[in-house]
Amino acid sequence: MNIVVPLQKTGHFAHLVGREILLLQERYRLLKQIGKRGFCKTFLAVDESQFPPIPCVVQELLLENETFKNFQQKAQKLEELGKHPQIPALLNYFQHNGYFYLVQEFIAGTNLAQVVEEEGAFNETQIWQLLEDLLPVLQFISDRHIIHRDIKPHNIIRRSPITKKGDFVIVDFSTAKIVTEIDWLTSETSIGSPEYAAPEQTRGKAVFASDLYSLGVTCIYLLTQISPFDLFDIANDCWVWQQYLTTKVSDVWRQESKSLRLAQILDKLLQNAVNRRFQSADAVMQAMGMECKTQNFKLPNPPWRCLHTLSGHSGVSSGVNTIAISPDGYTLASGSDDKNIKLWDLNNKKVLTSLSGHSQAVKSVAFSPDGQILATASDDKTIKLWQVETLKEICTLLGHSHAVKSVAFSPDGQILASGSWDKTVKLWDVNTGTEICTITGHQLQVNSVAFSPQGQLLASASYDRTIRLWQIPTRGRGAGSRGQGDMNSAELKNYPQGAEDISPCPFPCPLASYSKPPML
Repeated sequence: MNIVVPLQKTGHFAHLVGREILLLQERYRLLKQIGKRGFCKTFLAVDESQFPPIPCVVQELLLENETFKNFQQKAQKLEELGKHPQIPALLNYFQHNGYFYLVQEFIAGTNLAQVVEEEGAFNETQIWQLLEDLLPVLQFISDRHIIHRDIKPHNIIRRSPITKKGDFVIVDFSTAKIVTEIDWLTSETSIGSPEYAAPEQTRGKAVFASDLYSLGVTCIYLLTQISPFDLFDIANDCWVWQQYLTTKVSDVWRQESKSLRLAQILDKLLQNAVNRRFQSADAVMQAMGMECKTQNFKLPNPPWRCLHTLSGHSGVSSGVNTIAISPDGYTLASGSDDKNIKLWDLNNKKVLTSLSGHSQAVKSVAFSPDGQILATASDDKTIKLWQVETLKEICTLLGHSHAVKSVAFSPDGQILASGSWDKTVKLWDVNTGTEICTITGHQLQVNSVAFSPQGQLLASASYDRTIRLWQIPTRGRGAGSRGQGDMNSAELKNYPQGAEDISPCPFPCPLASYSKPPML
């Protein structure tokens, strides 16, 4: 049963079931509770770090005996599953105040429990379509040694609108079991929904075929619109679902060979004894005469290989937001959600030092052309300049009224450009640390800035779906003038969503830009 509990917003707080919580991770705002089961609550939410904010699903898990390491292993498996187009992508996972959180892609559509309530029972053709659509997904899941353990109408969403990715999506992997690893929940605990769970699963011994049993029960519910409890004859220990079909439909099932074949397939899915049941989704597809397509689904293998992984930023969910390599190629700088900047020796792959001073996440780092100065930008609205040789802070540049998302040095190293969510671009005199001017023109947040190789042009990218090219005057640098002045701009459009990042070509030719969805 889906439970909807609206949240009352008060400032930056959301009040949820008598418990006051902050905006999760400073980005996920919970809008309403859409599900509750034992240790798990499910919420419809929006990610306010994106513009416009995008919907997502947040699951809050209370796992008393769980370690974050085990939860992380589980999440990494879910991340792999999410690469399938009929499984929601895992967007993030983290721990907060004793709870574990999974953030997943929001799938627009209607779950099958609502579909039958609104449209009535499924016909035979719809059941064939459902099986053909979902069996390859279940095989994909089991191939990765995972059992869903809660296949039921509520956890199958029919997309709206229909896409080429498949009509049906399997959701809610909060009870999933990793077979080859230590279970993240006690394996002897009964997990799942009793109406749809296989007998062995109710005893805490779920196997791969348990999901097939639940799919079979789902099918007979969709055909009859009657509770599975009422479709099972306890006295005779057998399913009697065909007796509940309408007379007209029942006659067709007895006469049509295709209908008889479907009935036989469903009956085998519903066998109480595991050894009499289909053992894999592939076996069901073969019985249906389907081509087993799961073998053809391969994740792309990039032609490159990872040489080394640098680890060191703290925090269970602190993402690394930005990196830059020094001009001499020996040092790498990284900025993270943990508010720190780390400098790495690329020869021995070790941390040289950690720079602290920002009060919020670091979003951009940039080396000066001579490698002597490092600029860092943060969500705390500030920019800091650091002396690379001494590792000392030179100064803090103040002036932006919102998070600073990007910084870039001019080719001669005399000017620093910054882009902010206050919709402006600022130019700074690196020698004096003073503001040269504020450039206005973008209608929404500025995400990225970049100079041309000759330093005559500055490009800025924004959520307003445009890139602007600004002509940098050769005189008046460091004059401390404010306002747009004689800054001229050319506007590049054709972005369905905001431009995310830009990068100049090292030669005097193209400008590369990135947007969501990706396009050049």
